[in-house]
Amino acid sequence: MKGDNSMYFYDVTAKGNVQLNENNTLYLSGYLGRDVLGFNNQANFKWGNSTATLRWNHLFTRRLFLNTSLYYSKYDYRLKFNSTGAGGDQQYDWVSNIQTTGLKSSLTWFINSQHQFKGGINLAYFNFYPGKGVLTSNSSSNDITLLRRYGSESALYAEDTWKVSHALTVQAGLRFTQYNYLGNTTVYYFRDTAANVSKSLDHTRELGNGKPVSTYNYAEPRISLRYELEKNTFFKAGYSRSTQFLHLLSNTASPTPVDLYFPSTNNIKPSITDQYSVGVVTIPSLLPLEFSAEAFYKKMDNLLDYIDNANLQLNELVEADLLTGKGKSYGLELEVRKEAGRWQGSVNYTWSRSLRKTPGISKDEWYLSRYDRTNVINATAVYTLNKKW
Repeated sequence: MKGDNSMYFYDVTAKGNVQLNENNTLYLSGYLGRDVLGFNNQANFKWGNSTATLRWNHLFTRRLFLNTSLYYSKYDYRLKFNSTGAGGDQQYDWVSNIQTTGLKSSLTWFINSQHQFKGGINLAYFNFYPGKGVLTSNSSSNDITLLRRYGSESALYAEDTWKVSHALTVQAGLRFTQYNYLGNTTVYYFRDTAANVSKSLDHTRELGNGKPVSTYNYAEPRISLRYELEKNTFFKAGYSRSTQFLHLLSNTASPTPVDLYFPSTNNIKPSITDQYSVGVVTIPSLLPLEFSAEAFYKKMDNLLDYIDNANLQLNELVEADLLTGKGKSYGLELEVRKEAGRWQGSVNYTWSRSLRKTPGISKDEWYLSRYDRTNVINATAVYTLNKKW
């Protein structure tokens, strides 16, 4: 870029494996990605992800195998601002990160030509560092450090893909999840107030040794089916429930480096989404194209919004400025796809609405969410020059 502005990013990936014997193989992989954006030495933004995974693959038989992974991931960002004035030079530095360490194990069993079973466990430990801001002016400095938060997630799941007949395939599964908001930090308790008003702090409690402060248990069922109406024409339908324990606190519709990710706590419940979908896919025998149409509906609970003039950045008591509501979204997606020949690609059109209802906002009526995008058109095209390119 021109002047002293800078903008760049990089991604580094490394993979390796060791075959211990014919039934056991170890895989090691790592990833590092970084984005940097700077403006005339006055502002600098850095954010990125790093991951490391060690996976063990064990073959019991040709039809039964196990994958067990130990993994670590870190998302971090850093902001730096410099200014020069009559009072001298000033510098503001802000850092934040989220670290996850986990173990997951998945068993896959091809029982017979009609049934394929998958099941496993997932254990994860979360370390949230909401942020630290340091203001340096000449020879003095002041800092604000937000307390770390900790959480753990344990999940057990099972899923079966059942080929009922030549025309009908059903996939059904169930996941049990437990999330714990852990101690080793200061726990805040707030008094209820009028809607859209910052809550008052009632009392605090120091809880150490990683003891659970709040525990949430959920069952997450899912089912989908695919039925061949006639040759190359399929009907599909599905339902799934998902639970989200990590919340994005942002006043923008698009992700930014300064977005704050906050865990579920004793004051913030996990968000729950129930999604329903129905659609049809057809592949005409005389055309190298695939046509699809799908309608969907989502029902969401425990969604976060904010009071007027909420302070989301470097606010230790940010939970006092949060509101809880519900949401819904629905829409229709149409797509034409070509996956044969030198020219390949797709054209996609989506009509959808996304609404929220939160006590204290918009007279407690439904309102459009910041993520509402009524009409969206996407198109992609790929041309293959020859077999090598």
